[in-house]
Order: sequence, then structure tokens, then C-alpha cells
Amino acid sequence: LESALTDAGFEIEAASSAKEGLDCMVRFNPSIAIVDIRLPGDMDGLELCRHLREDYGVDVVVITGYESEYGYVDAVDSGASDFIVKPVKIEELILRCGRVIESRRIRQMRDRSIRELRRRAVTDTLTGLFTSGHLFHQLHAEIARSIRYSRSVSLCMLDVDHFKEINDQHGHLEGDRALVQLADT
Repeated sequence: LESALTDAGFEIEAASSAKEGLDCMVRFNPSIAIVDIRLPGDMDGLELCRHLREDYGVDVVVITGYESEYGYVDAVDSGASDFIVKPVKIEELILRCGRVIESRRIRQMRDRSIRELRRRAVTDTLTGLFTSGHLFHQLHAEIARSIRYSRSVSLCMLDVDHFKEINDQHGHLEGDRALVQLADT
């Protein structure tokens, strides 16, 4: 499997036990792991799969030659992204690994987009300051915290007097620059 995957363009680090596999995570940092269910030592492949998924965020393809004892549901319940029965068809393994890697890439893009949307939902695009909606949400949380811990809470609000005159006399672009400068200050 190692030479076939290397020939297919994958960068491979092999381990012969769960312990070696976990040690490998630190120095190799893979995006995908191929794990046999039966492994020498104290940890089986399903337990290793759980560790890899939960502790390292690695996608796992589980392989077994014991399909009468283990199945797809067992693998997925342990956090596996895919499951293959031995004897392994190299073309199928390469295809499945590619699919798991592509799925991971799409998930990461989705997660970045969600983080960015959440940031934009509470941040003014011009000034980078939090929106008033976020301010009131945080204010409620801070008031609840002040009551819970018997501490005071303070709020300082600023108003820019005669700001309309800046826009009227110098234009909205200058008004925007003034708002950005005030926000930076």
C-alpha cells in the first residue's frame, strides 16, 4: 500500500502500531490516515481512529480483513471518514483517499467562510468596530456577569457632534476617513 500510494503522489509515513502512529502525528502532521482495525499493542484501529479524529483532526480511512467482525458502522462510529475491506483494490483506495482529502478541503473552506461571516455579522465593515447589535448582546452578558459576581459594570458612549457638517462640507469619503481615524483612536 505504501509504495502504491507513493507512486500515486501521496507523501507517506508508515507506522506499525498505534503508538508509532500517534508519535508520527507530531512530526508528520498528515491530513489523512489509513488505519487497519487490527493493530499490535494495547490499542486497536478503531480506538486509534477516535484519537486521530478527536485529538489531531485527522481524517481516517479504516481498513479491515475482518468484515464479519467489523463493519462500516463501527468505523464511522469511531470517527472514520471511510471504510475499505481487504483485499484492498489499489485504485479504489487511491480514489477514496482523494475523495476524503477533497471533502476535508471543502470542509475547511466552509469553516473559514463561516468564521468570516460570523465576524462580519458583528463588525462594521468601515471601522472594524463591533456593531450596535453586538454591543447590546455583550452588554446583557456583562450586566448578568456583574450581578452574578456582585461587581459594577461601566459603559462609555461617544457621540461625534456635528458629524453631518463634515460630510456636507468635505464629502462622504472624508467623513468615512474621519470615522476610521476615530475608531482607530
